[in-house]
Amino acid sequence: MAIEDRKRLNHLIIQAKALNSTGKSRLELYFTKSNLQFFSFIDKRIHYLIIKPALFRKDWNYNFYDELSKKFLGDIGIHNGIESLAMEVYEHKEFKNILEENAKYAISIPFTIIGHSLGGAVAIPLAKKLQNAGYKIGEVTTFGQPKITDSQGALKLNNLPILRVTLESDLLSRLPLNNTTYKHVGRNLKLSEFSQFFYPDSIHDNMNDRSEKQMNQLEVIMAAQTKI
Repeated sequence: MAIEDRKRLNHLIIQAKALNSTGKSRLELYFTKSNLQFFSFIDKRIHYLIIKPALFRKDWNYNFYDELSKKFLGDIGIHNGIESLAMEVYEHKEFKNILEENAKYAISIPFTIIGHSLGGAVAIPLAKKLQNAGYKIGEVTTFGQPKITDSQGALKLNNLPILRVTLESDLLSRLPLNNTTYKHVGRNLKLSEFSQFFYPDSIHDNMNDRSEKQMNQLEVIMAAQTKI
C-alpha cells in the first residue's frame, strides 16, 4: 500500500470512529421526525457534524424515482426526499444551536461533516447550505450514500471537498436506478475485500455499467420502497 493510500485510510478510520462516537463528554444526540440522528463536537479546532439513520429500517424509506426539487438550495436540484430530510436537520432547533456555537469563536472553525447512507446524502446539501451562509467547510465524507442530484447540480456542488467512500458490493450507493438523471459528485474511494481504488472525481461511478445480477438485486430493493 502506498504511503498516501495509508494516510488516506488512517484518516478515514478516524472519521469512521467519529461517526460512531459515544465517548465525548456530554455528547447529546438529536433526532429528526424522520429518524435521522445528528450530533456534533469540537476537537482540535475542527467542528465535527455527524449525520446517520437512527434506525436501519428507516434507511430504506427512499423513493428511487423521486423528482428533483430546488426548495433548499435554490439553483441546485436535490432529490425531493433527501431535500426534505436535509431541511428537517437544518430547521431543527438544536442544529441552530450548533451553528450558534460555531459562530462564537473569533477565528472560524471549519466544519467536517460526516454522514452514513441517507445521512451521507443529507450531508452534501447541508454542507452547501452552510457554505452559502459563510461557514467554512473543511471536509465532507460520506459512507455508502445514494445519488442526490443531476449533472448540473453535481457541477455546482463540485467546489465542496467531498469524499465518497463506497464498497464495491454496496448496491444502495448505486441508486437511484434512472442513471440518466441522477449523478454522483465528489472524489471516490472504492473499497473491496482485497483492494482499494481512489478516483479524483465521480466520472467512473456515473458511467459504470451495472451487471444483470446487480440490476436484479436493485429491482428487488426498489420494489420494497416507500416514499419518504
